[in-house]
Amino acid sequence: MAMLLEELPRWLRDRGLAGDDGLPFACAGVSMGAFGSLLYARRRVERHEPLAAVAAIAPALITSWRVMRTRNVFSSRQAWAAVDPLRHPESVRDVRLGVWCGTEDPFIAGARKFIKLTDPEVAYLAPGGHDGTFITAVAADVVRFLGAIAPEAEGRT
Repeated sequence: MAMLLEELPRWLRDRGLAGDDGLPFACAGVSMGAFGSLLYARRRVERHEPLAAVAAIAPALITSWRVMRTRNVFSSRQAWAAVDPLRHPESVRDVRLGVWCGTEDPFIAGARKFIKLTDPEVAYLAPGGHDGTFITAVAADVVRFLGAIAPEAEGRT
């Protein structure tokens, strides 16, 4: 997370790919990347540098420690609970959210719970799995969602 919060803004700014602060206006992620993008949004809010939007595609939001433990990602239930977006929905309440998930995705229960907890601007649940076919099918909608929020770039014609 430190790389995203500290190093990436400098890298973007140094290359003229962001404003003076170097901070991205939005974040998108797929699967565990969607989990990470929601955590990144939370960390930005905590730093008083909120994102304008987050797009979570097929978010890997696991609803039980029994299942999460098998992933060998977190050292303890407490470590997982500390960062789980399902346990901290209020942390992104002022960030525009989009959630896209296939109804045959193994993470659909977590996506539905997150949607219920956060009432995102876009909540798209449709037939599909946790695979490239679903992601490809929603990609244009994700880009439209983020593109509508994107700030105007200086010198763009």
